[in-house]
Amino acid sequence: MKRNFRFSRTVAFILFFGGAGPVVAQTPAPPSAAVSEVRVSPEREAARLFNLGRYDAVDAVVARGLAANPDDVELHVIAARTRLMRTSSVEPIVEDWRALAAREPRNATPVIVLVRLGVQEGYWRNPPEFERLASRAVELAPDSAWAWYARALVLIGQDGRADDLLDAFRRANGLDPGNRLVALEYSRILKDLKEFDPAIEVLRKALTANPADGELQTALWETRLEQSPTARATVEAEVRAVLDAAPSDADLLNQTANFIGNSLKDEARAKAIYAEVRRLEPDFGKGNRRNRFSSWGDGILRQYFFAGARYDQLVAFNKAGKTGTPAEVLAAIDGFIRALPKGDPFAEYYVVRLYGAALKADDLSRAEKVAETLVGYDARYAVLFSELAARRLKVGREPERAFELARRAEAGTRTFTYVPPPMGFDTFTEKPQREFWEMTRGKVLWVLGDAALRNNDLKTAREALREAVGIRATSENCFLYGQVLEKAGDLRPAAEAYADAVACAGPEAKDAETRLKAIAVNVRPRLALQRVTAAAAVRKRERLRREVSGEMVSEPFAPFTLRTLDGKRTLTLADLRGKVVFINIWSTSCSFCRLEFPHLIELQRKYGPRGFVLVSLATDADPALAARFLAVRQLPFTGYDGRQLAASHNVGGLPMNYVLDRNGRLRARFHGYKEGIEDHFAAAVEELLDEPANR
Repeated sequence: MKRNFRFSRTVAFILFFGGAGPVVAQTPAPPSAAVSEVRVSPEREAARLFNLGRYDAVDAVVARGLAANPDDVELHVIAARTRLMRTSSVEPIVEDWRALAAREPRNATPVIVLVRLGVQEGYWRNPPEFERLASRAVELAPDSAWAWYARALVLIGQDGRADDLLDAFRRANGLDPGNRLVALEYSRILKDLKEFDPAIEVLRKALTANPADGELQTALWETRLEQSPTARATVEAEVRAVLDAAPSDADLLNQTANFIGNSLKDEARAKAIYAEVRRLEPDFGKGNRRNRFSSWGDGILRQYFFAGARYDQLVAFNKAGKTGTPAEVLAAIDGFIRALPKGDPFAEYYVVRLYGAALKADDLSRAEKVAETLVGYDARYAVLFSELAARRLKVGREPERAFELARRAEAGTRTFTYVPPPMGFDTFTEKPQREFWEMTRGKVLWVLGDAALRNNDLKTAREALREAVGIRATSENCFLYGQVLEKAGDLRPAAEAYADAVACAGPEAKDAETRLKAIAVNVRPRLALQRVTAAAAVRKRERLRREVSGEMVSEPFAPFTLRTLDGKRTLTLADLRGKVVFINIWSTSCSFCRLEFPHLIELQRKYGPRGFVLVSLATDADPALAARFLAVRQLPFTGYDGRQLAASHNVGGLPMNYVLDRNGRLRARFHGYKEGIEDHFAAAVEELLDEPANR
């Protein structure tokens, strides 16, 4: 059975670090039996103190724990998080761990810690570094639950990866059933898949090793309730026993109150318990307030309740986020933001949420005001005005206002500003940043051109769309440009724009062809359609060559011998002589690699009969995992072990593609993925197929 589910970056953070702080002291049934007898581990004590913001005490506990066990991953992570709270900059922390990993290349601990720090700081949209680190961790420590846990974390958030994700968690849990973090996240995934019995078994084994862990206990309660609502009476009895056993334990009370409020839906009782927690520990939750990527849901309730925000607003926010109408969500988020303390570091994050809620509620006036607020945080948010203009144009609402908004967006995106990438975004350097800005700029210009056309400002429309076509000549851009030129009476340039739209073969191609034929009849002297369309095809090829000119090369490619993922067959460069070879280097945990697969399959289908060969190289530490990936998805190409070739060519981020001519020389390379790259692939392959061998 194929399993499909997706985890957001925020969920990835929660899965790795267990939400907004630790929860202690709870036992399986009968819960009251041994609460006071359990000895708290250094990890749990350090986490508790961290949650209270007592960083000096955290340092002392961590020092004692690491003296006893220098490779304790959890203590190292807590120490790094404590240091981050003091410095507000992760870069020096990550650099220290990178340096340690370089000094001790056979030590898995710094590699695993780097993955966890990367996830914590939100560098999730650029996974290549963490793919390499996680694979390295498993290679160095195949018997370590933490190594497989790091592998699982890289898989989280990647669509269609449920089987691989479950395999990584299964390995981690099998190596250490008592690892509470592994058990919590593995059981949550099983529960999401409605595999309740295995989830309950995982939690019970972990509780055997951690009999005072409230988070494990409440996870077990939640799983039992979801499996069978009739278990409510038994669960409520166990909850009462826990509360009676440790009435002065703030961590335990907080965790139980979360469960009572969210799962048992007894908000009055939860409110009373929260008040008791605040009385027992006025600083509860203080340690996590500076975390920039807190969770949407229960973790937010905990952190902001103790930060002084109004409880009623928090409850409304939580409820609306789960079940409310768009209007209710908008009102709840608005109330939540108003309750935040002045200068709260999370404000921008939630103002962005407010903007999204306003759009979903179709309250465009409110969304405009929120966009103004966001521009105050960062001028680059001006691009939102283009989205608002497009919304108004789509429904035919206030075209004049849409034109004003489109102008603002255009003015706010005229200049490219390079922002040095943070740690973990090593491949997001100036070139990809500029490409992303150009793509955004092109979309903004299209909206401006559309708005100007509807307001009969043909001069503005013409200038905007000329620039948009120059950035990227899509069928959408070219067709709208042709409409503007035709309306202005410039029929020959309009015909060329329509021909370009046809050549791009996009959704507007059919309409563009109709307009092109109509114009050809009316122009004097009459246009030769075949000549116009042929010229458009030439322009398309020239554009593609210009766009990839920096990637076109002509140099020898080192001989290689590849082995299939099952190890049964080999392939050498000599075997491929006389063929145009496309070498695709990927890994199972690379989301951008998967975006390329349909285009690669199309290349093989279209050009295979002409002497084209696709060579697929996986860089996973476990070739069997890559082989299963290809088999499950029924991808029609043979996979090879590409680790040695990737290392010899110093391949960094993935995907990486090399194109070799019939003589085995490297003629083009494509690093990374971007929209429209399939056109570049095809252009490079077609040119080489037209060349003879031994030229």
